[in-house]
Amino acid sequence: MNHPSPEALLDLALDLLPPSEAEGLRRHVEECPRCAAACARLAEEQEVLREGLAPHTPPPELVGRVRSAVARERARPRPTRRAQWLAAAVVLIAAGMGWVLLGARPTPKQQLLMQVRRSELLALQEERP
Repeated sequence: MNHPSPEALLDLALDLLPPSEAEGLRRHVEECPRCAAACARLAEEQEVLREGLAPHTPPPELVGRVRSAVARERARPRPTRRAQWLAAAVVLIAAGMGWVLLGARPTPKQQLLMQVRRSELLALQEERP
């Protein structure tokens, strides 16, 4: 019998699986004593963890610092959509100009192809009456 992985059983115990997967796993656990025992242990451990973790309230000064940091971040000016598009256009234009100014030279293979095409065009022009 194929047993699910311990990770899959843990995901089932924590209710993290999609309904279709969870249903198939539950059917297996109902039929398999070994997996049923493993799920029972996981459920017990989960309950112990829930009971052992006391709720914690953060200190008021921490709450104040976090709230003021969030407020500062929200108040910070954001670039407008238009400014973002303008910046993107400037970058593209600068890149294009750099490519042209730095001399986008064809590779030797491209030069050969251009010569072949040029000679083919000249031959076609000579054939025309």
